[in-house]
Amino acid sequence: MYVSTVSSSVPLYLHLLSKTHSMTSYVRFRNTSFFDSTFQLFKNISFDLKPNQNWAIVGSVGSGRTSFLKCLAGGYTPSPATSFSHPYFREKNLDPYLTIQFLDFKETGTQAAAYYTERYHSLRDPEHDRTLEQWLKNAYHGNQRDASAAVKRAADSVRLTELLPYSIINLSNGQSRAAMLAAKLLRQPEMLLIDEPYSGMDVKARKSFSEIFGELSNHNCPKIVLSLREQDETPEYITHILQLNNRKVVYQGPSDHFMPQVHSTFQKPETIVQHNIGKPLVVLKDVNCQYYDRSVLRTISWTIREGERWALRGANGSGKTTLLAFVVGDHPKAFAVDVKYFGTAIGPGSHVSILDLQQNIGHTSPEIFNHFPKQLTVMQTLLSAWNTNFRPVKETDERVDAIQRILSYFQLQKYAQTPLSELSIGLQRFFLFCRACVKQPKLLILDEPFQGVDTQLVQKAHCWLNDKLLPSQAMVIISHYDEEIPSCVNASAQLEQGKLRITVPPPSPSS
Repeated sequence: MYVSTVSSSVPLYLHLLSKTHSMTSYVRFRNTSFFDSTFQLFKNISFDLKPNQNWAIVGSVGSGRTSFLKCLAGGYTPSPATSFSHPYFREKNLDPYLTIQFLDFKETGTQAAAYYTERYHSLRDPEHDRTLEQWLKNAYHGNQRDASAAVKRAADSVRLTELLPYSIINLSNGQSRAAMLAAKLLRQPEMLLIDEPYSGMDVKARKSFSEIFGELSNHNCPKIVLSLREQDETPEYITHILQLNNRKVVYQGPSDHFMPQVHSTFQKPETIVQHNIGKPLVVLKDVNCQYYDRSVLRTISWTIREGERWALRGANGSGKTTLLAFVVGDHPKAFAVDVKYFGTAIGPGSHVSILDLQQNIGHTSPEIFNHFPKQLTVMQTLLSAWNTNFRPVKETDERVDAIQRILSYFQLQKYAQTPLSELSIGLQRFFLFCRACVKQPKLLILDEPFQGVDTQLVQKAHCWLNDKLLPSQAMVIISHYDEEIPSCVNASAQLEQGKLRITVPPPSPSS
């Protein structure tokens, strides 16, 4: 568990804003069923959120965590209607639908979409570049005469005050999330529901966020409720946990009595692939990349060969995603640097299309997840693996057999004709992992593939990667959680201050 340092780091204004109201419950429901139209989400569940409690909603993929958060905000129909109430909001004459805010960090979310859109334009056009202070002022909807003071207070609460004058381009993943949290605080919510706040964050950023949540929630400005995966570490300030399984409450009570059941089934691969003996698939030589005055990559040289299994590591903001953009040929500057894909250069004079070369790559990432069309069924999603865009290709016996094999392996055949939009976020991400793997590409790129995915599916994915990858396939995986790195990985590339440090095991005596 993380150790919160609330007493030594609480901003002064939080003490001034701390709410010292009575023990009136924020949300209360007794034996309530919740419906989305005619579909029953939960049956006969009870919950009571008091001001002196800090709750985390815990569960695996499809357990109903996100839906439960939305129930707290009144987003679904309760039955009977009289069994559900917001006593604190009624006592204060507040509208819960305005003063309870929901925050996730997916690009499909309203706040995240605004941030990522602004950052996208800033990256590509200096005229669109905005400082963090400018972006937060744009997110403030109160009296503009108060905007500067409000922005400084919000930035102080999430420890971003020193970064206000800086471009949003230069913010790390953790700082970007803190900026989105600050934008929510500018709306002055009484309660903030945060879905999977730690996915994709390094250890330092997770610890900092936990401390921020504790500072805010302990002072009820606002009261924060988190949604966590079962394998996520529980922040120290959390006092109560509600665990869901298949939309049923299996535990509800003090956090110090909670015993999550997480069993390891990791398997070691049968063979270990030797390095520097396979055919080169991607070769980067002295690659540099700079955004304005910031060097992201500095003289990076890296060769990925057949059969190699790499873990790419680095803190948030170290440049891992930028480096992978060069590896897969998506970066605009890939045509201007010394890089070869499957023995072919793509610079000026090349007669080979990068799209043709990318047919050899299977790829999943947070960016692909954010932009992938969720109206596609699982079958259509997997069929799109044979295309260089998100459009599904025609079915053939070979493709259908490959899809059926991977769905059968993970026992997910029942979802074949289900649109992604009807599945949990964790399952959506997992099917994009399957999409990357299904055609057995020469190079498999897995950028944070298991965000929001529960332990059991991660373990099954490890077994697939350990046992089903062909000896000629290469893999690169990024994760900030050591337990999400499969045991077949036998080399590490660490990005620090734009430099790449490569570590490979020594060759065996027989080699």
